[in-house]
Amino acid sequence: MITVNSPSPKDFEYLWELHPDTLQCLCSQIAVSYSDFIVINSTFHQLCSSRIISPDWYNLLTLINLTAWMDARQFERGIGDLYFQILDMFCSLAENTFVNAYQLFSAKAFINTILIPETLFSKQVSTLIDTLITTVRSEFIRILAFVCETIQESQLANRTMSNYVLMLDDNSQVMMYDPYLQYIDQVSSIPIITICSCQSMGYRCGAYACIYNSSDPDGQTYLTGLIVRCLPIESALSSTLECGYDEVCFTAVREVYS
Repeated sequence: MITVNSPSPKDFEYLWELHPDTLQCLCSQIAVSYSDFIVINSTFHQLCSSRIISPDWYNLLTLINLTAWMDARQFERGIGDLYFQILDMFCSLAENTFVNAYQLFSAKAFINTILIPETLFSKQVSTLIDTLITTVRSEFIRILAFVCETIQESQLANRTMSNYVLMLDDNSQVMMYDPYLQYIDQVSSIPIITICSCQSMGYRCGAYACIYNSSDPDGQTYLTGLIVRCLPIESALSSTLECGYDEVCFTAVREVYS
């Protein structure tokens, strides 16, 4: 057995290349916390730092009148404020999921009884980080799926009247109707039939969100990428963020509340 005292990192790497199966360099400390050598900085979608998901913004959008007839497609009196609140919830869920997972990750320890070369160490660290990313993604999806299933199973009528329309008949009896929604293909977003029942077809029902023009009662401005489905959370998941990047579309949203 040949002993080399206090080899430099370069000497150790050289000896490892020559004797990868027999070289032993025992560690004086076999456990090191991940937080001592791994720092991960998270970057979230720019939406999550935008004013449009702040309470100051979406609280201004509540123009609901529970005594008036409402078209489920009408953005300003229906999904409007809820859409931005749900986006806020998505951002909070993403941020909290990462923070919680990262705290657990940082508390763990890297354990090794012998010194390993930098290349092998880097591969192991990369694997640890990849595992963390997978864990965060899986946990986010799990929690979001649980929230969606809970809301869907509750079968409660929401105030946007997008899953049920409640009305009084001539005898003052409460009647329940399906809202005016179409069947919209999840992939192509093409409307297929005229009427779709939320009770039987669920999240497959939808309509393109629009804003009614005050100067023209029959005029409607459709909002790019915004789809109203039976439940507000389904609407947010099915919609895109195109309107926020489209000056004409977002100006229409802003002006209707001015």
